[in-house]
Amino acid sequence: MPFNKLDHYFSWTTISIATFLKSAELNMKEHFDLDMKIGKNQILGGAIVTHISRMENELDKKQKEPWPRIDEHYGKLEFLNFVLIRHCFAHAGGKLMPNRKKSITCFLSELKAGNILDHDNNLVIPYYEVDEKQFLNLDTASIGRLSNLCKELLAINGKIDKEMVHPNTDWIIQKSN
Repeated sequence: MPFNKLDHYFSWTTISIATFLKSAELNMKEHFDLDMKIGKNQILGGAIVTHISRMENELDKKQKEPWPRIDEHYGKLEFLNFVLIRHCFAHAGGKLMPNRKKSITCFLSELKAGNILDHDNNLVIPYYEVDEKQFLNLDTASIGRLSNLCKELLAINGKIDKEMVHPNTDWIIQKSN
């Protein structure tokens, strides 16, 4: 994909999915039942699986190797949490996997405590919950957040022009938590 076009992929897929889901919820308010909520969650989980898979491909990530230049990303912990969430959707339909549960729930506690910041040092609002049956319930904002983290990591790796991602950011590593 040509330089500066990857950001279009992540932005377009995210906006399209979010717009569809919000429109469906609004148009079917009184009929938006449990099955529809489960379907919405599966669509969001599928978007996370797709975004992470695309990132692995674009950054030539090899299994059991760290993500290229992830240590330079202020959102390292958040991005890696999305990787864990991806496994839960890809392998367990969104149910917390025993080997991912502690990390995902600890990160959720950090989100709720206001310890996770975005590139502008603003609080990241929690975008998922864990229900009583140990299923992840995603908010539509989850894919927007992941999209931003993906574009930022691609920019750090020279796959997207940094100015296309955050024109007013100096790209110095900022403390996330």
